[in-house]
Amino acid sequence: MENKDRPIGLITYHSAYNFGSVLQTYGTVRTIEKLGWSVDTIDYRTPSQTFWYQTDFSRKKGLCSMIDNFGFQFIKTARKERAKKYEDFIARFLKPTDKRYTSYKQLHDTDFDYDVLVSGSDQVWNIGCGEFRFEPYDAILPYFLQFGNPKKRVAYASSFGGQTLRNIRKYKDLLCQYDVLSTREPIIRKYIEKATGLNVELVCDPTWLLDKEEWLSLHGVYHPDEKSPYVFVYALYWNFRALNMWLPKIKEFAERNGMNVYCVSPLNYYNDKEIFMLQDAGPLDILSYLAKAALVITNTFHGTIFSMNLEVPFYSCCVQPGSRQGQMLAMCGLEDRIINNPSELLEDNDFGCDFTESTNVIKKLRNCSINYLRNSLCI
Repeated sequence: MENKDRPIGLITYHSAYNFGSVLQTYGTVRTIEKLGWSVDTIDYRTPSQTFWYQTDFSRKKGLCSMIDNFGFQFIKTARKERAKKYEDFIARFLKPTDKRYTSYKQLHDTDFDYDVLVSGSDQVWNIGCGEFRFEPYDAILPYFLQFGNPKKRVAYASSFGGQTLRNIRKYKDLLCQYDVLSTREPIIRKYIEKATGLNVELVCDPTWLLDKEEWLSLHGVYHPDEKSPYVFVYALYWNFRALNMWLPKIKEFAERNGMNVYCVSPLNYYNDKEIFMLQDAGPLDILSYLAKAALVITNTFHGTIFSMNLEVPFYSCCVQPGSRQGQMLAMCGLEDRIINNPSELLEDNDFGCDFTESTNVIKKLRNCSINYLRNSLCI
């Protein structure tokens, strides 16, 4: 029986100042709405998460971190603008609850009126994420829906990240309290089924729930003021040393092909007058630059799968076969888009990409995933 009078309660990593986190939340929210339900994104933010994303300096020790911290002094204003863009996106598009929760106890003690709770995508079950770095054990429990009194608990594309089967087994009792389970990675699906003995659906990342046209019609997506073709670099995890290894080769590649270079590297600072560093980029900025690029070069999961969904030629850097990117690329027959050394950029005369197989895979998985959500949300 369908009951669409009450909103769905969604909990996920919606408030990280991270391109993939906020857009996967939007993909989930928008799809639930298209299926006829209203939805609230429960505004749960651990203190560690707030500190992790709102602090403009490295929290690690050593010379590289000192260099990073020094560089951040020159872009403080841009970093504040970046944070504002993320908060504006969250408020405009993600339907957050009026009240913000910072601990499991606050959620546990609240009388929520949701018949259905959904733990969304991203690595919400990965205890190794920065969101839990300085938190008590129970900080992860909300992402296993250990609050409220719902009639149904649903997991949509929830991920353990790189956790092993041994660690996943520790969460067996929590996983078994779900009414329906799904995840986005084939390996994690196999691990959860082994740990619980339950059926687990393989579904797409929420960013694949929406097609190219839907993403480009999102209010705020614009055409970058750039008449020449350009390479767009989205480098989330590279430190100062890695940027100094990759960006000169990327610039050489771009010069050979008559292109400019735009780069978003939100966790590190890099200074090169011939590379346009977008230090204040919010989620819509990144989506816009990625969508209109001649080539995307990224070391991130969502940079990779967005390129696939939008059919923008790309290279995915430093990818291990069993990683999140590796599994998605293998599923779509695009393993040849992996490069693990910047010199490999200069080996190809043609950087074009055939998306025929990947587009068919994504469409099929999208349809199955939407049907999973439609059926799972009914009570």
